[in-house]
Amino acid sequence: MAAACGFAAGLALDAFPPAEHTMGTHTLLLCLTGYVISLLYRNTGMSGAFGGRVSAWTALGVTLLAALAMGVGFAGIGFFTGDPRVDLPGAALTVGIGTAATVVVSPLVVLPILWVRNTFAEADFATVQGPMSPGGW
Repeated sequence: MAAACGFAAGLALDAFPPAEHTMGTHTLLLCLTGYVISLLYRNTGMSGAFGGRVSAWTALGVTLLAALAMGVGFAGIGFFTGDPRVDLPGAALTVGIGTAATVVVSPLVVLPILWVRNTFAEADFATVQGPMSPGGW
């Protein structure tokens, strides 16, 4: 699910103006970032110790790491494809500023989403059954 959301968001970033980069770069990076975050969530116990609820600090920390990985990945793709606009000092400055700006603004987006997710946790709906019995048809 996270990889699909990353794919959709990346495709929108790639397609809508100002699209002055190689098509598919954001799509690839956001898809991979979403996939890695979902793997961490499922396989490392990162879902939190309080009944599967993620703490605000954990969510903001993951946001920081994702923003840093996106910046480094985007700069790395530009560097390895030979983009003349990418140099090490400029990339380091851009990645640092982009990560800092994301960390400053992310609580406005991440915390309300986290609140909604924790309010409607999966465990709350564990006893709800669909139109089909657990035994199948």
